[in-house]
Amino acid sequence: TPDECFDELEMPTGITPNGDEINDFFFVRGLDYDDNSIVILNRWGNVVFEKENYKNDWSGTSKTGTSLPDGTYYVILKVPPRNAILKGYVDIRR
Repeated sequence: TPDECFDELEMPTGITPNGDEINDFFFVRGLDYDDNSIVILNRWGNVVFEKENYKNDWSGTSKTGTSLPDGTYYVILKVPPRNAILKGYVDIRR
């Protein structure tokens, strides 16, 4: 059922991309499908990052690869094979 999918997928609410190899990436537990997409928006609703086939490799950068300012961002993750759309936030602190 769709509810079971949400139990298996878990998004973090914070990352600390400072290069110490601890919590540097937005790692979605249970994301084992290539058929997915992620969108990160700033507090004004502007898309700052988006990617098809997300591989748990976002480290708080913009679409151009520059570091985003510390703060809270809105996340939308779609995983069609699991019929799941997860929405939440991530706080970036370096």
